[in-house]
Amino acid sequence: MKLKRQKQAKKTLSFYKFNFGFRTPHQVLVDGTFCGAALRHQILLKEQAPKYLMGAVQLCTTSCVLKELESLGKELYGAKVILQRFQVRSCKHFQSPRVAAVQAGQLVTPTQQQSISSLKEQQGIGRGPEDGRGRKRKRKRSNPNPLSCLKKKRKAPPTTGSSAADRGEGEAKKGRRRHKKPKTEGGP
Repeated sequence: MKLKRQKQAKKTLSFYKFNFGFRTPHQVLVDGTFCGAALRHQILLKEQAPKYLMGAVQLCTTSCVLKELESLGKELYGAKVILQRFQVRSCKHFQSPRVAAVQAGQLVTPTQQQSISSLKEQQGIGRGPEDGRGRKRKRKRSNPNPLSCLKKKRKAPPTTGSSAADRGEGEAKKGRRRHKKPKTEGGP
């Protein structure tokens, strides 16, 4: 986990720890779509959740989630197999399990949701939709590329007839001259 994300997770965990009495082992309720996404991206929940929450984690699910995965069929079969290994918690409608999406809305009441959001705003953790995600970061003004600041080389006007005869007798040929070695009589 990157340092910035780790700091934000630590800040959020400390908020819940001091205001709501959260303590380890953290009990995480996992649903089918979350487990399916973790399976698709090859994330091992039992290994990664303790690292992210910085403590012991107890992964659990409900019978409603398992029933929902059974109704979806082969599409989320792998997620169902993974969730069956977790601890199954009982919910208030144990005799007739319902769709998990309806149950998830019942876990946090509207008054609890309102108190959570107000406490988040007091602590500076909560971000409104206009605060965090929509705003783009301003780029720092950077210096120009040093190569673009170099003086441009002047191009010499092309001369026609650049042979030695055209230059005249007095001008020396520019460039490196090759000197021939004198031949020795005895060697090849």
